[in-house]
Parts: sequence; C-alpha cells; structure tokens
Amino acid sequence: MTAHHRYRVGRSLGRTIYQQVGDEPSKTDICLGMMDTPELGQMVVDALNTVNARPEPVRVMRWMPDDPNLVGRMVGWLTAVGAEFRHPSGVGATTTLAVPGKGRATPVAEPGDWVVQVDEAPPRFHVVAHAAFVEIGRYRRESGRG
Repeated sequence: MTAHHRYRVGRSLGRTIYQQVGDEPSKTDICLGMMDTPELGQMVVDALNTVNARPEPVRVMRWMPDDPNLVGRMVGWLTAVGAEFRHPSGVGATTTLAVPGKGRATPVAEPGDWVVQVDEAPPRFHVVAHAAFVEIGRYRRESGRG
C-alpha cells in the first residue's frame, strides 16, 4: 500500500462501501461494492481503515472463515492491496479462499491456512498450511533468523 485511503459505508443503506476522495464523504467518493448487510459493510470498512492505517503493510494473515472479525480483516486486507479473490467452495467454517498466485496459479486457502503476500504489484500470494507455517517459525527461531 503506497497511499493511505479512508473508506466508508453508504449514507442511506449502510451496505455500500466507498473509498473517500477527500476528508469528508462526498458524491465523488469511489464505489467499491456492496455487502449483504449494514453490519457486514461496517465490519469491512473498519477492517479496511485499520489495515490501511498501519505504517507497515500486512504481509501474512490466517484464513479463519468461522470468525467474522477475522474474515472482515482478511477481506479488508485483500481489498486494500487490490487483490481479486473468491470463495470457490464451502459454507461457513468450511469456506475456502482463492487468491492470485504466481503466473496463472490460483492457490486456495483451506480454513486455518496462512495467506502470504509475496509481490505487491500486482498483488500475488502463496498459501501455506498451518503445520508448515509453524515449522517455518520454529526453524527461524532456532536458527536465529527470526
């Protein structure tokens, strides 16, 4: 993320998500999409504003579809970095997440997997199983690299 943007929900239904052009909401704000409920819309806006306000960009996040707060953060992060994503299968806690990978690859995160951003422009990701992610962390700590 190079620029810091502010996001908001629409003023009438509260489900539409906008990127603010100025300091205050206006008719020139950019429409990004619509959520199913006002609560979901506000959750995504809160996540976008939180992720976008960080001085260091998020590079890794765990896909936990059974936790609405973490889903909101993941959607906010992917939206903030301009990544296209989709949910190819599952419902609720079993929902998978497909993200753009290297080349034509589309890695799919299963619940509990880690999504790691490896390139910024365009955004590209790897998906790492939780057990492998834990082993990588253990190796880095034991070898003094982390």
